[in-house]
Amino acid sequence: MATVFKKTNPNGKESPFWYGSIKRADGTWIKKSTKQRDRNKALGVALAWQEAEREAGSGSLTHQRTLEILNETLRRTGEKSIEVTRARQWLEDWLKNKEATTSPSTVKEYRIAVNGFLKHLDEKADLSLEAIRPGDVREWREMLRLEKKLNPTTINNRVKILRMPFELAREQGILRVNPASGKILAPLPVTERMEKGTFTAEQVKGLLSAADNQWGGVIRLAFFTGARLRDLTNLRWKSIDLEKGTINFQPFKTARRGKKMLLPIHPDLEKWLLDQPTSDSGATFLFPDLAERSTGGRQGLSYDFQKIMTAAGIKSEYEYRDAEGSGRQRIKLSFHSLRHAFNSFLANAGVSQEIRQKLTGHASAEMNNLYTHHEMEVLLEATKKLPGIS
Repeated sequence: MATVFKKTNPNGKESPFWYGSIKRADGTWIKKSTKQRDRNKALGVALAWQEAEREAGSGSLTHQRTLEILNETLRRTGEKSIEVTRARQWLEDWLKNKEATTSPSTVKEYRIAVNGFLKHLDEKADLSLEAIRPGDVREWREMLRLEKKLNPTTINNRVKILRMPFELAREQGILRVNPASGKILAPLPVTERMEKGTFTAEQVKGLLSAADNQWGGVIRLAFFTGARLRDLTNLRWKSIDLEKGTINFQPFKTARRGKKMLLPIHPDLEKWLLDQPTSDSGATFLFPDLAERSTGGRQGLSYDFQKIMTAAGIKSEYEYRDAEGSGRQRIKLSFHSLRHAFNSFLANAGVSQEIRQKLTGHASAEMNNLYTHHEMEVLLEATKKLPGIS
């Protein structure tokens, strides 16, 4: 049973604070100041200490129970309770904030990681954020590897996503340690790296031969503009200005930031566009059969493109070895490889990096200010260095 007493120093002067005498979980006794001048408040503190030691000794003391004991003590002594940040609430709020600043496709990946971790935590997700330990993240990662059978790269990416909200909590002083930190959890080893490949001009010609007219138009636009699949399939005729020789659109990935692209039309692309039936309404889609379709899944655009690749005799994955046969890489080809091809052909033709960044839209806002002096004629001359595919 905890007791309280006053200490007297060697000069006979009594301490202003009450001390508590409690039995620790290991059976030893300890005496320490409660920092309370009121005997009843001091006894409340000592009793709380004793309860915590008792539960620790029986193995029933949890992080949540510790907070409850502390808050009960604080209330009895007239102090403000400790505000608890629940793990589930913190992670879900982080997701909501990301929805306002991040592209939907990226948020979707964030949601898969966060919701998967919360499901793994089960009831522990409703405890305080501080209760989440590196072991919880490690167990979740192992579950993804064994039960979900995900590859190491995918698993490492999900842990990286989870690391972001925990790091924000650490920066705000809510956490002392980020349980998903790379310093604590080293990434899983990736035994075979999959690299994004690039199409040759001959392969692009093969794709055009295997594609129908609408897909052929999308492939041409991708090769000559470097734009992404979803941006191209949702283009409307009002984005095309044949008189000025430009394409103007807002990339889906950066739509929330209001960023727009203004690109020149390559002569080969201009010939194809002039052959297409136009509509009096500029709001008409350039590719009505492909517009507003999802990119993923068996009914998605990416799957359709894979079938075009197969028809063209192009493998989606292959192994690359260097001339000496010592290096090995797994190469993956997809629609996005047309964007890689666009950038690679320009680089090999001697087009500067800043011009390429201007054309692909990869530049940051700060860097983009450096490119504002580039006129459309300069960009058009750069794209003319792309090989013809007609």
